Amino acid sequence: MRHGWSDRIAGLMAVAAGGVFIREAWKLYRYRTDLWIGDHVFPGLVGIGLLLSGAMILLSPADSRGEEAPGRTEGFRRRVAAVPAVLFGYTLVLPWAGYVISTLAAALLLFRTIGGYRWRTCIWMAAVAAVCMELLFVEWLHTPLPTGKILELKGVMAR
Repeated sequence: MRHGWSDRIAGLMAVAAGGVFIREAWKLYRYRTDLWIGDHVFPGLVGIGLLLSGAMILLSPADSRGEEAPGRTEGFRRRVAAVPAVLFGYTLVLPWAGYVISTLAAALLLFRTIGGYRWRTCIWMAAVAAVCMELLFVEWLHTPLPTGKILELKGVMAR
């Protein structure tokens, strides 16, 4: 089967982005403390992953147009438009509601919009995601994230 134009464009974009990431990792390589320790590691690994996945897309003989489910495309534009809208709303709500509540709400809406899961499933997945990100960024990495003006005014949370 032949590739569609979307497959070729996606593969080329992934290869190009991988090249940019590897170039930036090479610039950061001189500031390393060890081969696997330094600012160059993450961009280098992402670049390698993008190069490999882009090459696989370009070189694979499968046609992605035949893999789409026939009934899943009717709300596609609405779902695509909802993702940046949710992320924009997240940035607006974050200083007021705080990291945990904002992340919970954004994850809930994204799971519902993108995944199409039931609300009950979205609630527990969003709660797990919010707690895991709170543990990772705030507790373990000590990233200063907003607690929220709403909760600070009520005296609920203070960091």
